[in-house]
Amino acid sequence: MSSTPSTTFSPAEKRMNRIIAVVSVLVPVLVAVLFYTPAIRLEMDVRILPKVNALINSTVSVLLLAGFGLIRQRRIMAHRACMMAAFALSAVFLI
Repeated sequence: MSSTPSTTFSPAEKRMNRIIAVVSVLVPVLVAVLFYTPAIRLEMDVRILPKVNALINSTVSVLLLAGFGLIRQRRIMAHRACMMAAFALSAVFLI
């Protein structure tokens, strides 16, 4: 007879689970809203956008690699800062 281990989450894990749940619901809702919103005409030069895109993606890559190195060194707070910065820049990329 096997018993399933009980899962108890710390307050920080519970908070993060709530944040993940909210973001998981919010992102598809925002995508749906943007999908059905009429397009806005902007009078701007978009030729620079590929370079901005490359810069953002390169920075995210560096942050992810730095975060990997930091977590291997057990520097949790620095790792978390790198991951949050990478997440924020990834969100900027999507905009």
